[in-house]
Amino acid sequence: MSAVNEPSHGRVLRLAVPLIISNVSVPLLGLVDTAVIGHLDDARYLAAVAIGSMLFSVVVWGLGFLKMSTSGLTAQAFGDPERQSSDHLLHGLMMAALLSLILMPLSQPLWAAGLWFFQSAPEVESLAQQYVAIRSWAIAPTLCNLVLVGWLIGVQRTTLPLVILLVANGLNIVLDLLLVVIWDLGVAGVAWASVIGEWVACLTGLFLVLDRAMLSRWKHRGRKIISSAPWKTIVSLNRDILIRTLLLIAVFMAMTWQSARLGVTLLATHAVLMNFQHLMAYSLDGFAHAAEALVGRSIGQGAVDSLRRSIRLTAIWSAGVAVLFSLLYLIIAEPLIALMTGLPEVRAEAASLLPWILMTPVVSCWSFWLDGVFVGATRGRLMRQGMLISALGFGVCLWISQPMGYAGVWLSFLVFMALRALTLGRWLPGLLLVATDARSVRPPLTER
Repeated sequence: MSAVNEPSHGRVLRLAVPLIISNVSVPLLGLVDTAVIGHLDDARYLAAVAIGSMLFSVVVWGLGFLKMSTSGLTAQAFGDPERQSSDHLLHGLMMAALLSLILMPLSQPLWAAGLWFFQSAPEVESLAQQYVAIRSWAIAPTLCNLVLVGWLIGVQRTTLPLVILLVANGLNIVLDLLLVVIWDLGVAGVAWASVIGEWVACLTGLFLVLDRAMLSRWKHRGRKIISSAPWKTIVSLNRDILIRTLLLIAVFMAMTWQSARLGVTLLATHAVLMNFQHLMAYSLDGFAHAAEALVGRSIGQGAVDSLRRSIRLTAIWSAGVAVLFSLLYLIIAEPLIALMTGLPEVRAEAASLLPWILMTPVVSCWSFWLDGVFVGATRGRLMRQGMLISALGFGVCLWISQPMGYAGVWLSFLVFMALRALTLGRWLPGLLLVATDARSVRPPLTER
C-alpha cells in the first residue's frame, strides 16, 4: 500500500467527515419533522409520525444489508487489482430493484400488521396509516440510495454520499416547512416531503455515479457479472446481515411498543428523545464507515499492518467524538427539547430522562465502531451471533425493569448497546489472529 493510501489520522478524517456531515442530515431531518409536527396543537400528530416513521424504518433497516454488504465487498475488491469493484454496484442495484418489486404489493399488509402491533389510540393509528401509505412510494429510491452510498463508501469516494444525502434531506426539510407550516397538510405533508426528497436524491446519485465506461463494461462482461458464483457469496453475507438487522429492528420496535403502552405522552416523549440517539449514532457512523472502507481495502490487499492501524485509528476517533457528544448534550439538551416540542407535559418528561441520554454516546460508540470493522471484514456470521446475544439481553432487562416505567426502556437500551460491544470485542482478537496470515486475509469474503 502506498504511503498516500496508508491509514492515518488525516485519512480517517478525510473519509469520515463528509460521511458525518451527510449522516447528521438524517437525524437533523428527524428534528425538523419532530419540530414541525410537535408544535401542532395535539400530541397525537407527533405520536402518529413516531409510529409511521418507525414502521417505514423497519423496511429500510431490514434491507440495510444492501448498503453494508455492498460497502464491505466493494472495499475488498477496491484493494484487490484482480477484482472489479463496479460489479458490486450492479449486483446491489439489481437486488434493490427486485426487492422493490416484491415489497410494493406487500407494503399495505405490512403496515396494517405493524399498526396492529403498536395498539395505539384510534386517532393516532389513522394518522399513522395515512403517513405510511404515502411513504410506500419512496421504497424503490430509498433502496437504490442504500446501494449507491454503500458502493461509494467502498471505493472511498465519500464526498458523493454527502451530495446525495444533502439533496434528499435538504429538499425534505424545505418541503416540510412548505407543506406543513405554510400549506397545513399535517402528517401527509411530512410523508410527501420524504417521498419527493428520496426520488430526487436517487436520480442525482445515479447521474453522479454512472458513466459510459462503467455501462460499457457491464454490457461487455454481461453473463460474467450475473453468473451464479458471486451471488452465492452475496446471498450468504446478506442473509446473516439481514438476521442481525431484524434483531436490531426488534429492539427499537420493542422500545417504541413499550413507550406506546405507557401512554400517548410518553410515546411522544420517546419520539423526542430518540432524536438525540439518532443524531449521535449517525455522526459516529461516519467513523464506522471509514473503518469499513479502510479495513475492507486492507483485507483486499492482504496488508496486515494496515489492517491493525485502520482498526486502532478508527477506534480512537469514535471514542473521542462520543465523549464530545456527551458534553455537548449536557449543554444543549434542554434547549433542543424546547425546539422540538411546545407541549409542556412532553418537555417535562423528556427533561427528567436526560441523565440516560448523557450516557448513551460513551456506551454506544464501541458497537458502532466494531460494526464498521466487521462489515469491512464481511464477517456477517459473527455480527449475527453478537446481535442475537445482545437482543436476548435487552429482552430480559426490559422485562425485569418494567417497574421503572419509561426509565426502564433506556436502561435496557444501554445494556443492549454494551452487550453489542462486548460480544464483537470478544471476537476482534480472533479476527486479527486470522489476519496475521496474509493468505487468510485476502480471499475469504465470508467465513468458511
